Order: sequence, then C-alpha cells, then structure tokens
Amino acid sequence: MSRFSLQILTLLVCCLSGVVVFAQQPCQIRPDDSNVPRTVRSDLYRGQQNFTLSMLQAINKATPNENVFFSPYSTYHALLLAYFGSRGQTQAELTKALSLEWAENKNHVLRGYTLERSSRLSRSKNTPLQFSAADRIFFDKDEVLTKCVEEVFHQELAPLDFQTKSEECRVEINNWISNVTRNEISDMLKMGEVDAQTKLVLANAAYFKGQWSNKFDPKDTKKDIFYTSESKQSFVDMMHKRGTYNLALDENLGAYVLEMPYVTSNDNEKESDISMVIILPPFHNLDGVLAKLTPDTLDDALKEGMAPGGGVSLPEFAF
Repeated sequence: MSRFSLQILTLLVCCLSGVVVFAQQPCQIRPDDSNVPRTVRSDLYRGQQNFTLSMLQAINKATPNENVFFSPYSTYHALLLAYFGSRGQTQAELTKALSLEWAENKNHVLRGYTLERSSRLSRSKNTPLQFSAADRIFFDKDEVLTKCVEEVFHQELAPLDFQTKSEECRVEINNWISNVTRNEISDMLKMGEVDAQTKLVLANAAYFKGQWSNKFDPKDTKKDIFYTSESKQSFVDMMHKRGTYNLALDENLGAYVLEMPYVTSNDNEKESDISMVIILPPFHNLDGVLAKLTPDTLDDALKEGMAPGGGVSLPEFAF
C-alpha cells in the first residue's frame, strides 16, 4: 500500500426542537473581532485534542474488544454547531464536553472556528494532501432564524422543506454528503430517519487522502504474524518499510509512539506538519496507557522521540 486514504463522515445530529434555539434566543454570537484573544485558534485546537482523547477512552470502555474507527474531528464540529445555538444547561454541558472553558463568550469560539475554516480552505490550494470538510445546518424552511444566525452562518445554512418533502430532504442531505466525501459515502441517512417532524439536522462531512513521506512498496507486503493479544495471533498481509522515523519508547505512557509524516508540500526540502501517530501499548495495559494519554503527554512523547534508521511493519489496512 503506497497510499493511505480515508473518508470520514461520522456524525449527523437530528433534533426535533433544536432549531427553536437558533430562532428564538437573543443573539449571543456576532461577527465582531474586537477584544478577541490571538490564541483562540490554538485554544480551540487544544479543546479538540482533549475531546478526541476523552472520546477515545469512552469508546474503548464501551467496546474493549473491537476494532473501532471514529472521527473526532467530525463529531467535534457537529457539536460546535449545537454549541453556537445552545443556552442554559445545554450550553454548560457542551462547554465542558468540548473543552471551551477558555472562552469568555461565544464570539471567542466563533473566531477560532472561522480562522480554522479559512486556514483549511487556504491550505487545500497549496498542498498535495487532500483534506476537505464542511459543516451544514439543515433546517425547516418555515422556521424563522434570528438575523445574527443568518449573518454568521450564511455558509452553513441550508433551508429544506421537511414537513412536506421529507424524503426529498433526506436524498438532498445524502447527496451533499456524497459530494463532500468524493462519492465514498452515499447513503448515510436511511429511509425514515428524516420525517415531517424533523426540524434540524446538524452535519459535518470530511474527506482526507494523503501520501506518506516514506511510501510502502506493495512488493514488500508479505504474510506475517500479527498479535491481537498475548494469546491470539493471525496471519495478515504485513507492509514493510525501511527508513527513518520519529520513534519513542515513552516511559511516562509506557508505550511505543511512532510518527509517520505525510507529504504536505511540493517542496521536498520542507518538513511535513501533518502525521499519523501510532501508539503501541503493552498487551496487558491498554487502559493504563489511555488513562495517561493527554495532549501534553503525547506532545512530550513526540518531542522526546528519536529518528533511528530501521524498519516499520504494519498490517495492511483500509477504512
């Protein structure tokens, strides 16, 4: 496998009355950049990292013996849309879940959100790595939104006729998903999941396709033993590659941490700033590693990693 690609669409949130929040509450969000800290983008990113690891721990606890793929990026962005339209106890719970305690108000979060969106769009024009994402607020056309919501989220808003054309709405949402994911996900919402009672659908769709800086040669893929536990093993197609990678045996986490960079520039001399990070815990202590895994401990492990020459072997996989 010389290329690694994945297509993501993880979360569509359907609410019966959520649009009322967008429509009836006084404006808490405005396109106003005054008094907004310069760190809002990095603060939002750190909140996303915290959310990612919390979600990973929750999924591992719920499905400890299964292979699971999930997209915290999509989930986080869909919930951000819910946060912008929330108030009261719902807003408090979303603030905690999304690690937004750093923000004095919703304007700070909104500025971080718009900066991230602008950076993503700009980056997509200047890199061989393909990453696109989009947010949508599909709402019933009979709901009257506040003026500030229309101003701030004009790129995300999509009015639909859920009451009389619910099936057509489902098809339209699925077509939007298919378009963003380059036709990889074409039937996300099943028949009956959108009906005349639907008022709001919050959605994020993301597509990623990248090439590793050190590509695996398909000719080197061979059958080999892969251990799923201390007592279970199987023969799988194993990819092999010799090269120089950032590798750490982190004593704090008690696990190996491997960084595999992607090609992110057409300039071969420029270092990559996007990587896949693989964490290999001991057979008997996955929960212990996850309990210690935070954005800071992961950063520390990557900083302390060394780049010895050697080989990497990974099971061939696809999403």
